[in-house]
Amino acid sequence: KLTDHLRAQSPTAYEKENFSTAEPGEGIPGDSGPMGLITPEERSPEMPSMEMPKRPAAFGASSGQVEFGSIDLKTDGGDSDDEELYNKALRMVLESKKPSVSMIQRRLKVGFARAGRLMDLMEERGIVGPYLGSKPRELVFDDPDGLLRRLDEIEREKTR
Repeated sequence: KLTDHLRAQSPTAYEKENFSTAEPGEGIPGDSGPMGLITPEERSPEMPSMEMPKRPAAFGASSGQVEFGSIDLKTDGGDSDDEELYNKALRMVLESKKPSVSMIQRRLKVGFARAGRLMDLMEERGIVGPYLGSKPRELVFDDPDGLLRRLDEIEREKTR
């Protein structure tokens, strides 16, 4: 059926010379030039404009600086959930002696971002070494057993 339909079409509709000499926008209905190019007439009202804003955004522009909040996970004092989570992660890393973000994720049931942030804090504090790709980080703290004893003391002080 398809071949019969194509044979019935007039040959002039598909002749090469009808298209080869035509300029973009001529000869072919709906042709506006290079494929994928959207002309202003074709743009729907929902499409964003490509014009750059004339002035900076109002948020933070008045002072010239934008302050971002930070999360401080301290190991001394306080009853924060983050502090408790950090202490659990630290204990786990010190006991296993093979720290990795994925281990913190699995054992503490936290997401990648939080586990990564905990690991970054340990790196900043000199407990674990830098990121080594797929390998676990190295434990670089001089006295992991002493740090475990200190964590035990902190937990005992909290229960008093």
